[in-house]
Amino acid sequence: FVSAAFVTEGLSTEVSSCCGLKAFDSLNEICCGRTIIAKPGPNSQCCGQEAIDVDEKLCCGTKDNKRTLLRKSSDHVCCGRDKQYNKKTECCCFIDQRPEIQSINHSCCNNEPELRCGPTNNKTILKRISIDHVCCGPDKQYNKKTECCLYNTSPEIHPLNSSKCELRCGPTNNKKILKRISIDHVCCGPNKQYNKKTECCLYNTSPEIHPLNSSKCEPILRTMDNLTETLLCEEIHIGIVASVSQHQLSIAFNNVLKIHGKSGTVTSLASPQILKTPDRCNFPKVSPGKTYFFIQDHMYTDFNHDSILQSIHFIFTKCSHQ
Repeated sequence: FVSAAFVTEGLSTEVSSCCGLKAFDSLNEICCGRTIIAKPGPNSQCCGQEAIDVDEKLCCGTKDNKRTLLRKSSDHVCCGRDKQYNKKTECCCFIDQRPEIQSINHSCCNNEPELRCGPTNNKTILKRISIDHVCCGPDKQYNKKTECCLYNTSPEIHPLNSSKCELRCGPTNNKKILKRISIDHVCCGPNKQYNKKTECCLYNTSPEIHPLNSSKCEPILRTMDNLTETLLCEEIHIGIVASVSQHQLSIAFNNVLKIHGKSGTVTSLASPQILKTPDRCNFPKVSPGKTYFFIQDHMYTDFNHDSILQSIHFIFTKCSHQ
């Protein structure tokens, strides 16, 4: 079976597009609902079956029930299907289940009936499900009290209490819950998170986040001198590298000790202990048989002491006054 097609004579392939089975001049025409219409202005878009210049008119209403309004100014936007308001001085609210225009200082201004989602030059209007719903990408909305929106390959909505929505950061006995910004965000200390694809997290006097392409993010093995007393005196581990997986995705440690400087305790842990590296491309190279300190997924070495016992004595001495 071969479907019939129309060939439009005299159109350049560089400017022609298809509207159904017909070609049209996309520089001067627009296709709305399979109908070719002359563009009414330089910023033309479809409003249902009609073409409008968005500088002159507004396209208001839901996807299946649209109408056009003569735009009063560039600051005016839709309020429901039949009204428009100045977004700089007014707001559009639900009052008795109907959209109403109020002064921008009115208490109802956090309860607008529509969401305008997506990039500035290509907003999608969504009918707001509730006052707690906000945009998730250009065409979805989520309840910020019960859900989260994460950007993976596309915006995803998950229950707020799921592991994808939360990060649990900080020491084992004092975790803090952070609302996860995206699927690529991981902990940076107890109170911060960073995008492991575009940023790095460094422990200086406190956890710091820097752009991944900055010189500060170069993968170097830091020394114990970089640790503040606060970090040094919390939970810290020391162990001998037994093996490193391919591409250094994980590191196996033997003879691991958990040191808590503030309480002056040392606990021996079962071997092996596996450390998963958060970002192998920006993680310092380690060598089997060498001894390293680590706090969560941050690794350190101690060049100032000749043995593990000397390092532990140093930690206890520094933390004895805390």
